[in-house]
Amino acid sequence: MKIITVLVCFCLLSFSTLSGIYDVELQTIEGKTIALATFKGSKMLIAEFNAAAPDKSFLSDLETVKKAYKNLQIIAVPATDFDGAANIQSLLQLKADLNLSYEITLPAGVKKNGTSNQSPLFRWLTHDSENRHFNIDIENEGQLFFISEKGTLYAVSGRKMPLAQIKEAAGQSTKE
Repeated sequence: MKIITVLVCFCLLSFSTLSGIYDVELQTIEGKTIALATFKGSKMLIAEFNAAAPDKSFLSDLETVKKAYKNLQIIAVPATDFDGAANIQSLLQLKADLNLSYEITLPAGVKKNGTSNQSPLFRWLTHDSENRHFNIDIENEGQLFFISEKGTLYAVSGRKMPLAQIKEAAGQSTKE
């Protein structure tokens, strides 16, 4: 009986949600697949923005941060929870016009109780049962999620964070 109980528990655990940020794979607007496991050893900054009405200054500020920290991986996610979906061609044009070097993913649901299904990435970012630190929801466009070199979510910020503070958080050393 004990063996059956152990096997049932093992099976339940193996079918659970993501075990860590490095289990996530994303699709970019260019059609590439990004396995976040390739970023082990690098800090990550995940930023969500309004898919239908992107804020160009916000996206440009992220590029400034990217240039300041070469070992920082920035991934921007167009959120469909605000004003709906975006045209992929318009996102590609936006990336080219702003000369952005970081990845932009396909549009996704980011809110816990949004009108669309929450993506696995944002499920990990917003549920403490997944990330072990923060239990929050996306309240406004432009939220930022800072992940350490070891895959720990160590800071979350709203859009009002000034560029200097974003740089400071990105450069902050973490104790793990």
